[in-house]
Amino acid sequence: MNQTKTQNKLIEMGGIKACLLAIRASPDNAKVVENGLVALAKMAETGEKACEEIGKSGLSAAIDALRDFPDNEAISESALSLLNSLCGLAQNRKDLEELGGIEAIVGTMYVDNFSFTNPYLNTTHKQYTHLSNTGTNIRTTRKFKAWARLC
Repeated sequence: MNQTKTQNKLIEMGGIKACLLAIRASPDNAKVVENGLVALAKMAETGEKACEEIGKSGLSAAIDALRDFPDNEAISESALSLLNSLCGLAQNRKDLEELGGIEAIVGTMYVDNFSFTNPYLNTTHKQYTHLSNTGTNIRTTRKFKAWARLC
């Protein structure tokens, strides 16, 4: 079975509702939130009908995840991927703005006290970044690319 058929089967069997319920039932569990957002993003890729069904509930779940897990790269990428798919519909773009999604998306661009280890020098460095610093912070770069797709 190819990926699109699998995604469509998941949608038919209530996968969208199940993912949204799982995220709402365990909002503090990063793995549940991440996996739910990944699944929703994959289902949203199937087209307009899925994006309509996911709609405002999916937008809200993604926005909440961005706010609740600002330093979790996997959740940020999953949430931004879902938002990217959902915002193909005009109503979802309007709802995103009303739900404060733009602020949440921009908020992911700020990383405070990001530490990384240089394996070649065996040292740890701290880097303070935000939008005005275009340093080599890979997490911020990935988030920015995902965020830019929404514009």
